[in-house]
Order: sequence, then C-alpha cells, then structure tokens
Amino acid sequence: DVYKRQLFYYGSMFTLVPLCAWLGIAVGRCGWLMHEGGHISLTGHTKLDIKLQELIYGMGCAMSGGWWRSQHNKHHCTPQKLKHDVDLDTLPLIAFNKIIAGKGKKSAFMRFWLPLQGYLFGPLTCLIVALGWQLYLHPRFIIRTNRYFEGVCIATRYAIVAALSYAAGQTVAQAVGTYLLVHAFGSSYIFVNFALSHTHLDVLDADKHVHWAQYGSDYTVDITPHLFTDWWMGYLLSLIHI
Repeated sequence: DVYKRQLFYYGSMFTLVPLCAWLGIAVGRCGWLMHEGGHISLTGHTKLDIKLQELIYGMGCAMSGGWWRSQHNKHHCTPQKLKHDVDLDTLPLIAFNKIIAGKGKKSAFMRFWLPLQGYLFGPLTCLIVALGWQLYLHPRFIIRTNRYFEGVCIATRYAIVAALSYAAGQTVAQAVGTYLLVHAFGSSYIFVNFALSHTHLDVLDADKHVHWAQYGSDYTVDITPHLFTDWWMGYLLSLIHI
C-alpha cells in the first residue's frame, strides 16, 4: 500500500507540473486577450470590448479590467517617464533601471532584495506581484468603485477552481499548492515578456517633455514579426506599440 501510494504520488507530480504549466500559459493568454479588449481593439466596439475585457480578466486571471485600464492608459500616455509611467513604480520588489534601483538604497530590505532580482524575478517575484494584485489591490479597487460585474466574474472563477479541486480529490493544501504553481507559471510567462518593454529602454526625467511620436519611437519597444513570437507575446510588441 505504501509503495502504491508513493507511485501514485510521484506519477501525479509528473502529470501535475506539465498540466500546471499548460494552465499557466492559458492564464497568460487571457492576459494578452484582455489587453486587446482594454485597448478597444478586440472587436472595435467600446462597450462590448470593455465587458469582454472584464469577463476575460476576471474569469481568466482573477483581476480587475477597470483597474488595469486606469493604470495602463497612464503608461501609454508617458511611457518610461519617471513619476508618470506607473509601470516604473515597482519598488520594493522590482527595479527596471538604475534610477529606480537607486531609490531603494535607504531600505535594508531593498538593498538585499534588488541585487537578487535577476534570479528571483521569474520564479518568485512575478508570483508575489500576481498574488498581491489578486488578493488585495484589485479586490480593493472593485469594492471602492462598486464594480459588481467584475466581482461576480472573479468569484465565479474561484468557485470553479474550488469545484475542480474537489472533483480531483485534492486536499486544501494540495489545491492551494496547485493554484500557486499554475500562477507561478502564468505570472512568469506574462510579466517576463512585459518586462521587455522597460528593462533596456532609456527613462525620461519627470520634468522633461517630448512629442507623442517620440514616446512611440524612443520609449516603447517593437520587434520583428515572427510566427512564434507573435503568438507567444500576444502580438504585443510585433505591432506599432504606442
């Protein structure tokens, strides 16, 4: 019996990890798809795209489309501009450039953590950020702004996850572990690609102003289209990313 239980456990693990990776990619794909909805470029109909974005982001990622739109539009207005591009406001966990990193020198935690971000970003930091969004930042935004539809989408997602975990015979600890593993893959997939928009570009001083076309040419990233990278990155950087 002990041998059979061990065989079942290790067999399940060999099955579970690829399955969690596949589900993580699916979570990331929901992120790319909702991105198009948030930019009103999914169907081209504003109200429909916004509702689709909120549905996809809520059900697929347990996050708020309204919060995303409020932040992401600020990013596109002034990409890579200090104190204006909210995507650069990443401390204490991440610093995409040396100017942001310099702000962490007064903190003992950041002096310890930031030199390790090259090793921790994919496997750990991305998951911490995703959980912070799912469990605190986005629910708080939904409650404060009375976004009931988004709340229902997220609650439905958690109910489905709980039902599937129960049907699979998982304990609470196993279900939580599986959830964390799925979102470790999913958050790493989307945030590592997202980081390409920030890690190697120059930053603009907070009091400096440039033309909107210069924001698009100098402070955003475009890549050469390719069948795989187009799919992998949800067409995010293979079009004119302005």
